Amino acid sequence: MVGALALSAALALPAGAAADTASTGTGGTPVGGMVPATTAPIPAPAPSAHGFTLTAAGRALVDRRLRLDGAVPRRFAGRKVLIQLGGEGGRWTTVASASANRSGNFTAGWASHRSGRFTLRAIVGRGRRRAGAAAPSSAQARVTVYPSAIATWYGPRSNRVMTTACGTQLTSTTIGVAHRSLPCGTRVELYYHGRAIVVPVIDRGPYANGADWDMTVAVADALGFTDAGVDRIGALPLG
Repeated sequence: MVGALALSAALALPAGAAADTASTGTGGTPVGGMVPATTAPIPAPAPSAHGFTLTAAGRALVDRRLRLDGAVPRRFAGRKVLIQLGGEGGRWTTVASASANRSGNFTAGWASHRSGRFTLRAIVGRGRRRAGAAAPSSAQARVTVYPSAIATWYGPRSNRVMTTACGTQLTSTTIGVAHRSLPCGTRVELYYHGRAIVVPVIDRGPYANGADWDMTVAVADALGFTDAGVDRIGALPLG
């Protein structure tokens, strides 16, 4: 069954944002199961046992700078801190660096040119370090980088019921997204201004505004996207 969110406050539907749906009196059968939705803040990682910390916003778009804050023990004040990206086979590649201040705090930035889920770590530099060599002490943070895309939203605000191209009943509380080619039921993680939600593909479209994705009104409300109408989001298909 397609999940739902409580909604309030009537808002106008953006022009040209409708996906490929047809009006109906009862609804069809949803394709695939509903994925639990969440827009909770991302918790900051706990400090390592050695006094190292590394925190990040947790989510960013491709080619957008992600701020990284952290700290090392004060005995490393003034030393260079290396930000390294984890790879296959336990290999680590340095992607950014910063200097620790008198208190051991540091700030760095990193931007990924590809999407996915990544592990970053902060270590104190010790001259040349062989790729893949073990670090004596470090702190890690997990981040998700999303492909950037244009999105709109659509769907009824009233008690009207529609049926989507995937056979899903579409109401004002239906959670889902429309895409022109992804199979019905495909899970997609959407990101917008610090919020993220995982939803299934339930419809075909969009076909206007140069958009790549068309969110149901309930998803747009959950992400705080409704007032935007048309904007850039992060969209990461899962599996």
